[in-house]
Parts: sequence; C-alpha cells; structure tokens
Amino acid sequence: MSPAIRKNQNAVNTLPATAISKIGIVIPACNEEACLGTVLEELLRSLDPGRFVVLVGVNGSSDRTAEIARRFPVLVAETAQRGYG
Repeated sequence: MSPAIRKNQNAVNTLPATAISKIGIVIPACNEEACLGTVLEELLRSLDPGRFVVLVGVNGSSDRTAEIARRFPVLVAETAQRGYG
C-alpha cells in the first residue's frame, strides 16, 4: 500500500462513525421471496449499522419479496416496472 493511501486510511480510521458518510449497499430483487430473508439476516448481522445502509430495490415482483424486505431495518424501493434500467 502506498504511503499516501495508508495516511488517508489511518485518518479515516480515527474519525468517529458520525463523521463518516454511510456506505450504501443496494440489493436488486425480483421474486426473491425464498431467499431474501436469509440474505438480509446474514448481511445485517455482519454490518455496523452506524456505517452502512441497505436498500432493497424490488422490481416488479409477483411474490412477497417487498413484504419480507419491510420486516428488516432496510430501505425498500418498489416499482411495478420489470426489466433492467
């Protein structure tokens, strides 16, 4: 690791969590009812909530994907439009 990167990394590591912007994790989901709960449980268990925010994008699901996502402390964005983009 270069000295410049190491210096910046050390500076970030010494800042309190409130001084650092949160990192966003986006999970696109369409008809993921069978596995989404397990994925969110494991992901949230491993993250520091002070440093991360999770967004589940539910795109045109015909199952209970959005309902399951809303059971967790995550942001849920839902649209009826299916497909990419």
